[in-house]
Amino acid sequence: MKTPRKSRRVPRLPSLLVLVVILLGASVAQFLENGELTWHKDVLQQAREFLYSFSNPSQPSAPSQNSALQYDMAGRAIAVTDGDTFTLRLANQRDFRIRLFGIDTPESDQAFGRAAGRALTDRILGKDVFIVLEDVDNYGRLVATVFTEEGNINLSLVEEGLAWWYRDFAADYRELADAESAARASRSGLWQDNNPMPPWEWRRR
Repeated sequence: MKTPRKSRRVPRLPSLLVLVVILLGASVAQFLENGELTWHKDVLQQAREFLYSFSNPSQPSAPSQNSALQYDMAGRAIAVTDGDTFTLRLANQRDFRIRLFGIDTPESDQAFGRAAGRALTDRILGKDVFIVLEDVDNYGRLVATVFTEEGNINLSLVEEGLAWWYRDFAADYRELADAESAARASRSGLWQDNNPMPPWEWRRR
């Protein structure tokens, strides 16, 4: 007697893999139409539309002090990787890795690296957070400005001297530039060192 064959279940693609496939498809379509491959606002808009498809009507309202904020996602911060990366869980239990836009915190083995991680943990872990999507990076993370009831988290880390303004990726964001200048002047956080090494240089070495 033949042994019954086990049915094969087709695995479901992870959310981020689906997102990457959609973005790649959008880029290919753009290349075929315009003769060039770019990752500008039109592709980012398609990413937003993908994320909106997972929206939940019960998601929290924007923070009271940012009532005019038009955010793209909202959920709960369930894990913090380091000073500028965390995991967001939506109301429908889908998870996304979020990279804070426009800033770069010290690596964990740099001075103030662990302090930056603790600061982000204190600000967001277990709390409702509100995401304004800016980009998607090469690792498939959503790059975003993050808000809580306390305000702009990206900006607050720079203000306290726990992050650099990431000028290569946010050259036009003068608020971050001014916050870094003020932190330098007051020798806050990592600026206590006369010549702190930016994390992008640390990673190169």
